Amino acid sequence: MAADCERSRNYLHGHLDHEIDPMVAGEIEAHVAGCADCAGIQATLAHLQGSIRRGTTYHRAPAALRASIARQLATPAFGAQSAAPGAGRFSARLMQWWPTGLAVAASVLVTASLTLRLAGPGGEALLADQVIAGHARAALNGRLTEVASTNQHTVKPWLSARLDFSPRANDLAAVGFPLQGARLDYVDARPVAVLVYGHRLHTIDLYAWPDARQWDTATRVMHQQGFNLLRWHRAGITYWALSDLNEADLNRFAQAYAATQ
Repeated sequence: MAADCERSRNYLHGHLDHEIDPMVAGEIEAHVAGCADCAGIQATLAHLQGSIRRGTTYHRAPAALRASIARQLATPAFGAQSAAPGAGRFSARLMQWWPTGLAVAASVLVTASLTLRLAGPGGEALLADQVIAGHARAALNGRLTEVASTNQHTVKPWLSARLDFSPRANDLAAVGFPLQGARLDYVDARPVAVLVYGHRLHTIDLYAWPDARQWDTATRVMHQQGFNLLRWHRAGITYWALSDLNEADLNRFAQAYAATQ
């Protein structure tokens, strides 16, 4: 990865949240405008951010409750079990940091909400959205494969050099699903491998990444945005197969791939 790309990706979260210096933000925007890979990652993060905002339930404390808490914090009786010197200064400092404390608490709640959404049943739909978005970006950019080869001894080392894991890349041409190559993508806040297979005039994207969550091992079928998706988990790796193939053929592909594992 180029140094400019690595630096930009380190700032993307802060840039989307408007938390970085305007000068740095300008540099990031200029880089993203000329880098398709970083633009794709930013689009994925923005999509995820929007999904969280649309789907997260937010409850604002009633005005009466906020006023009551503020009054209690402002009174000398708050925390004044002893009249020790400096108690008043402590209360003043507490009041000064109260807004910051609320902000930190809100951040923790949002993070916990995201974790629960990704770990729970609704998290599957969120991950499916990211997989579909990644496929759409690659198709629009004409970059379904970054390394085009039917040889696993070419594809697997290419992935190993760029990721901290490498899924099997066996050619399945003998059963009607020839290997076409691979590319990298960004899903669930991490780089992932995408193996690309063909079947007649159709393309199959097989996303794979390490995942410690306890997914069920059975194949899970989903239908979203005109695509069929299959998800399964094996030996610490989560797999998502996406295609406009019919469900029966996509299941045959999944079974053929699983047989090589």
